[in-house]
Amino acid sequence: MDTFAPALMDEKSKPNSPKRRKPPTTIDEATGLPVLPPRQRTPLKKLEDVKRELGRVYRSMKSGEIAHEDGTKRAFVLGQLGKVIEMADLERRLDALERRQKLLPGAIVSPGGE
Repeated sequence: MDTFAPALMDEKSKPNSPKRRKPPTTIDEATGLPVLPPRQRTPLKKLEDVKRELGRVYRSMKSGEIAHEDGTKRAFVLGQLGKVIEMADLERRLDALERRQKLLPGAIVSPGGE
């Protein structure tokens, strides 16, 4: 009997052991190197999207997947993007209010036409 067989059986029989399968790897014929799968891009059009991405950055920093310096830079940019999205939404809503105000009878219109 093989001396390693009992050790392998013990590891397989451990309860609650995580079973994670690695995704299949594609090898480039020309270089012989693995081809990385395309990264899934998160749309960053809404504040909810930015919030979700900030959470991913935070978890990546906490797990050590990305350096804290890099994560901090990403979080800063995402924060700025969130502010721009918020201001663009406010601008759109204000424009809609102003257009509606001009349509109301008796609306005050400034001499400049605005």
